Amino acid sequence: MLGIHVCHYLFVEPAGMLHGWFHSYAREFSFPVVVLFLALGLTALWARNRWLRLLVR
Repeated sequence: MLGIHVCHYLFVEPAGMLHGWFHSYAREFSFPVVVLFLALGLTALWARNRWLRLLVR
């Protein structure tokens, strides 16, 4: 859970700059889901590394 909390900011901040270009209701509903799955994927990759495993478990 800590790994997801730490790495989701890596996706939220850059995507926040795109908010002005892609403002719609579909984005408002899909954005949290996309960020969640990206954070889960990055956390899974970090869990494979023996040094980063301490941070994400």
